[in-house]
Amino acid sequence: MKPIIYKVSPASESSFNIREVRLPYFDATWHFHEEFELVLIRQSSGKRLIGNHISNYEPGNLCFLGPGLPHLYRCDETYCKAGENTNAVSIVIQFSEQFLGEPFFNTPEMEITRRIMEKALLGLHIYGDSRNLIATKMVEMLDLRGLEKLIHLLSIFNILTHTKEYVALSKPGSIANSIKDTERMNVIYDYVLQNYRKTVSLKEVAKRVNMSTSAFSRYFKLRTKKNFLLFVTEMRISHSCKLLLEGDVTIALISVKSGFNNVSNFNRHFKLITGTSPLKYKQECND
Repeated sequence: MKPIIYKVSPASESSFNIREVRLPYFDATWHFHEEFELVLIRQSSGKRLIGNHISNYEPGNLCFLGPGLPHLYRCDETYCKAGENTNAVSIVIQFSEQFLGEPFFNTPEMEITRRIMEKALLGLHIYGDSRNLIATKMVEMLDLRGLEKLIHLLSIFNILTHTKEYVALSKPGSIANSIKDTERMNVIYDYVLQNYRKTVSLKEVAKRVNMSTSAFSRYFKLRTKKNFLLFVTEMRISHSCKLLLEGDVTIALISVKSGFNNVSNFNRHFKLITGTSPLKYKQECND
């Protein structure tokens, strides 16, 4: 799978880019770009990797991503197997820091906005009323032109400036370093996403990026600030959290479907990562 460094080119009549993305499913291309990005998921669910963060996504999720932050969205298998129908829909806004001229974000009025933009370098998950307000404006912007569209974007900046309804997703050190790094991480993430529910081989993934296992382990930890086995475990626990909320499936079956070889091992890792047991997690989410 080739890596992509997206080059964003706004339409000739606009200083920034907004579009509705409609696809059979979102692929899993690990990529980054030089622009800030707001991503609103309207349809589909699956996994998202943002920097060194792993979590599930679902309709309504809104993220604010800074430039140079690698990320990907991958639909659940049910979407990928559904054929050519449009099953994955999102709205994406992309803008450069200089889209209104270099001095704009350096004016006194934009000082607080600059702070939230700096935090977006780690990726922000926006929730609550702020998410609802921004999502509404993003939908409306699809039918707007000229100054009205720009005013809507400025009002989104205003919401982001004053909200506390966000959480940082990634940890420092997640900015893409080079095209070669992106190529390697694309291969690694593609392998893990395809195999985390089965056996994941450190030797196999190292071979795919032409490294020894020891060199690969050092490389992965340097790039993600976590070791490879922890990353795989987090991917599995993320998947198990989704399964726990989907219906009356036994803990034993969920552990197997999430790639664990026994229930006790699953329970131990689940509590280590989430701070609670699978059963308590399900009860708390259903309350």
